[in-house]
Amino acid sequence: MNVHPIKIEFHVTEKIRRFVYVYLIEAEYCYLIDAGVAGCQDVICSRLQQIGRKLSDVKGIYLTHAHPDHIGSAAWFREKTGCKVYASSGEKRWIENIDIQYAARPIPGFYRLAGSSVPVDVVVCDGMTTEPEKGLVLQVIGTPGHSADEVSYRISDWIFTGDSIPVRGELPIYVDWKKTQESMERLETIRGVQWFCPAWDDVFSMTEREDKIREGKQIVHRIEASVKKQLTKSVITEIINRKYLIARDLEASKKFEEASGIYQNINKLEAKRTPTLSALRFILCNLKIQNYSDIISHKDGILTLLRNAAEAFKSEKEDIAYRFALILLKSG
Repeated sequence: MNVHPIKIEFHVTEKIRRFVYVYLIEAEYCYLIDAGVAGCQDVICSRLQQIGRKLSDVKGIYLTHAHPDHIGSAAWFREKTGCKVYASSGEKRWIENIDIQYAARPIPGFYRLAGSSVPVDVVVCDGMTTEPEKGLVLQVIGTPGHSADEVSYRISDWIFTGDSIPVRGELPIYVDWKKTQESMERLETIRGVQWFCPAWDDVFSMTEREDKIREGKQIVHRIEASVKKQLTKSVITEIINRKYLIARDLEASKKFEEASGIYQNINKLEAKRTPTLSALRFILCNLKIQNYSDIISHKDGILTLLRNAAEAFKSEKEDIAYRFALILLKSG
């Protein structure tokens, strides 16, 4: 078996350039670990040609999770080759209907990156093994955190970890920081693996594993510590308390309809606490901010980021995050 890393470069926006690794597994037939962004099939097919293989040799695509930079060319390959698509049950819905994913996670350039929805032929889960051809065994290892049900795949002494390990200098994205930590701890204790193959970093060896995972843990820890520090300032609570005072003054003036509108707004703020904090976490990650003084010194960048997000996403969630950040900055 041979493993061929394929670096896929792309633009999230005109100014934001990124890359992701797709891994081409070469055995009797060929298999892909993830499928990059839409349109990257030309790069993958070029590598197939370089190693003397044909498009028809591709028999399977193993998706670590549903994000656009991992599923982009999957529909194209399945249509052209009839290959099977493998993914976990928790990611399946977003892969098979990218409109649902966009509604929940409207990142800039989503459809340009994600391409098309694609059916999942085989649902995988933690602890499961698949043998797409004789002698080629893939073990499924649950590594959620970056996404709800991300999985890693182990083949012999290789493991393909997707976005499970945050990378220093990159934007760490995760939906559950505790599960992210737990997944890294699990990867840290796996024995018999010689090579780690992430999506956002170069392949690294077992001897580098300790340093890479320690860095990943430190990134998540610093972000969560920063978020908790902001929570102690009770910014959202202050907003809600002020609105309560306004509403009570309106009630005292017998302006009950206006007071009712304020109370409805308070309920929305209460319901949006978590997304608001997630937005702040995103900002802290993107600008590599570690403390409150950094937030103030980077306020122009934060406001620009939020304005761009609000324009791109056109969602109530981002609008609330924008207002929250404005008040946060003024309070500093």
